[in-house]
Amino acid sequence: MFDTLAEDIRGYVAVDEAVSTVQRIMDDVSFSQIWNALGDFVQKDGRTLVVVIGNHDIEVAFPPVQRLILSRLAGDNLPARARIEFSTAGAGYTCTVGNSRIYCIHGNEVDAWNYNRYEDLAKVACRLNAGQSLEQSEWTPNAGTKMVKEVMNEVKRKYAWIDLLKPETSAAVGALVVLDPSQAKKITGPAWLRCLERLKAAPERCRLPT
Repeated sequence: MFDTLAEDIRGYVAVDEAVSTVQRIMDDVSFSQIWNALGDFVQKDGRTLVVVIGNHDIEVAFPPVQRLILSRLAGDNLPARARIEFSTAGAGYTCTVGNSRIYCIHGNEVDAWNYNRYEDLAKVACRLNAGQSLEQSEWTPNAGTKMVKEVMNEVKRKYAWIDLLKPETSAAVGALVVLDPSQAKKITGPAWLRCLERLKAAPERCRLPT
């Protein structure tokens, strides 16, 4: 629904500025038609809007952001608000379509490079509900987030199409080596090596059955 990694925020996750960041995106004329359409959608009977968290919009797990989305799309219309569901704990969303059971998750759930740490997101949500904050030093980004914020955002200003290259670990990095070697070198620095070591030490992630 929004991409906070493309925003000019402090650190790798918007905490104190989460609401203002999402509000700015909502107010941007480039995106307003989308939010208006979603608002029209939840006004109709028999509709359900399910917001499944990804790795570029992790702030959707925070209660203040969810309240902002509810207000923007449904206002005080209680039936419309009831048609909006948030799936932000990493469990995905399951439903029945015809005679088939459908299981929906974001691609980052099977990508250790971009995996969300839901326990940490829950900790931030608790802090915000209690009127507290989180120091940026308390948040360790995953490798994908680190790459986007420290490398890709700068490169996209000149080569906007590089964001289309997936997977980032091979396609985007390979292109960087040719297009902008100075950016590619950032990915091999000490901070990156520590990040990748944590990635290797992480427990096995949820995988879809083959």
